[in-house]
Amino acid sequence: RPPQPPVFMFVIDVSYTSVVTGMLDCVVATIKEAIQQSLLPGGQRAQMGIITFDTALHFYNLNSNLAQPQMLVVSDLEDLFLPLPDDMLVHVSESENAILTLLDSLPSIFGDTKVNESCLGSAVKGAFAAMKHVGGKMLVFGACIPSVGDL
Repeated sequence: RPPQPPVFMFVIDVSYTSVVTGMLDCVVATIKEAIQQSLLPGGQRAQMGIITFDTALHFYNLNSNLAQPQMLVVSDLEDLFLPLPDDMLVHVSESENAILTLLDSLPSIFGDTKVNESCLGSAVKGAFAAMKHVGGKMLVFGACIPSVGDL
């Protein structure tokens, strides 16, 4: 069997605490820098996905054929499912524009949030489900203690 591609799943807290502390802006800027300067290992083979969370999970379709990334919200934390089982992970080289567009828009999408709860445990479960068929690295950025869903 050929070696698996390097896979990176970014799991990012977008709750009120994340926004007001500047964590969201810092995480977005750092991921963008890593992509633009080709700091992610694996070159053309590298794959990545992005999940954001507050009291719900936000999955993103980063397919390069779309005009802009699509957000799919899963609010049922008890019966977690993947809305896009095949499109959660994309090749960084093919979908770089979609990834950067999403990263640029995250601070404005969640900038006015008043949600101060976190479903970190459920977010980790969702990320694991999305990447368990290939493995990889899950990078989790949380700003507050989990308070809803799987703790």
